[in-house]
Amino acid sequence: RRRCLGVMWRFGVLAIRMSSKGFFLPRHFPTSKAIIALLLVAATASTLGTATAGAAQWTPATNLSAGGQSATGPAVATNPTTGAEEVVWTRSNGSNTIVEATQIATNGVPGAVQDLSATGENALEPQIAVNPTTGIWTVVWSRTNGTNYLVQTIQLAPNGIPLGPVQDLFTTADDGLAAQVAITPATGVATVVWVRDLISGDDIIQTAQITAGGTLAPGGVHDVTTSG
Repeated sequence: RRRCLGVMWRFGVLAIRMSSKGFFLPRHFPTSKAIIALLLVAATASTLGTATAGAAQWTPATNLSAGGQSATGPAVATNPTTGAEEVVWTRSNGSNTIVEATQIATNGVPGAVQDLSATGENALEPQIAVNPTTGIWTVVWSRTNGTNYLVQTIQLAPNGIPLGPVQDLFTTADDGLAAQVAITPATGVATVVWVRDLISGDDIIQTAQITAGGTLAPGGVHDVTTSG
């Protein structure tokens, strides 16, 4: 619930890039206020004279988020076709926390940072998935409208640029939190699930699907579990 979520803002996060295929992301790691990506490059006996096969070598750290304000809650997805990686996180702009994103090329070089959520209210808990066929990324997060937390989504082009405006998936009087997303490669349909934090009664899990074209699938929001 919301009173527990505030803990996550107190720490920086360390992101370790294990290979061109993904990141290992320790939760709440008390490092720098900026998100750090440490590239981990596999070494072999042929590249490091005395090193044994499978040994590893640390490379210099790279800042993904700007300094000056706290950033936290990163998530990452890898396009298995191209090896490109898209990282999302939340960062304070001094007044609110907003969802940001950047793409990391296969050589480990990050691109420009994109602001995804609107300013004026707090957004949190971004998650991301990719369609390996088209390279289109789908990002989801929760953002308050001043009263309740909505679940929002946006699609990004293969190069990480937003394809259209942010869409609201959950807009009722309760809170939509802890959204997760996965994409079916054969169809490109993204399935989003989240917790509906009921004002009265037990919390429930809800789901909605987003078509490959970025629109809410017919049928809208469905309850996965029931309250009580």
